[in-house]
Amino acid sequence: MDKLLSIRAFVAVVDTGGFTAAAKILPISRPGVSKHLSELETSLGGRLLHRTTRRISLTQAGKAYYEKCKQILEAVEEAEALVTGISGSPKGVLRINAPMSFGNKWIGPALSSFQKKYPDIEIDITLSDRQIDIVEEGYDATIRITRPSDSSLVARKVSPCRFLLAAAPQYLSFFGTPETIEDLKHHNCLLYRYRPNHNLWSFHRDQQEITVKVSGSLITNNGELLYSAGISGIGVVMLPTFILFKAVQHGELIPLLTDYSIQQASIYVVYPTNRLLSEKVRIFSEFMIKYFAGTPQWDQSIIQHLSRQPEQYDLKN
Repeated sequence: MDKLLSIRAFVAVVDTGGFTAAAKILPISRPGVSKHLSELETSLGGRLLHRTTRRISLTQAGKAYYEKCKQILEAVEEAEALVTGISGSPKGVLRINAPMSFGNKWIGPALSSFQKKYPDIEIDITLSDRQIDIVEEGYDATIRITRPSDSSLVARKVSPCRFLLAAAPQYLSFFGTPETIEDLKHHNCLLYRYRPNHNLWSFHRDQQEITVKVSGSLITNNGELLYSAGISGIGVVMLPTFILFKAVQHGELIPLLTDYSIQQASIYVVYPTNRLLSEKVRIFSEFMIKYFAGTPQWDQSIIQHLSRQPEQYDLKN
């Protein structure tokens, strides 16, 4: 059995919705398509498709196998293009994962520009703040706001990710403004669940690190919810500037303890280490690095708004 042709037949049947339609785009007849599918299922020891007189559908195993087969065929096409020197325009499905808040606010416009430049690449993006397993869950790349510790992954820096401590004017007028790090112990500090040691907030000043254990009435896994709660005057938030920059501009959130700096992070595009890097992943990572180069737009907005004392916010370094 020609395994690669059988895989092509299987993918074509799923993509076109039938054996006859698949035969029209393959160099084999309809009976040949059916034979390849039967032999493929026999070799795998399980059914890939549910067949009825009216329709076909993927089994649970078939769905997982289909996703991997699509990746295999795309990799074969890319490898053939490298060997023959006929690269042409990159194409195929690019499966991406990105954090919820950063994805909602900033990835959309970036992908719009990306697809205008590379119209043959189809984007399949999932937004989640959960740390996903790129390989196990079938993603080509992910955007992360931390450098992964897994040595099997490549992490390329896209942009700095800076944090600010802030609270709404109505909260501060009622509960007072914290003047020292220790004062935070007596404030309602809203917590982000996925932040390491989420109830330990660390600050730096004069090359010294100061850590305070905080607590509050709200803990969540979503930055946008913290943002909304902060604006509503529920408590003090520590959030990335890419989330709260507009609220600072409009006076809805007031930066706090600005004579201290908060440990900053970076935004990375992350993908598996492979000897043959997918062309579309390479193009995507290069595009993202170029698109977000320089001082991020969100930090520029805060710097302009606080132009009298931007150095207090540590946004230029």
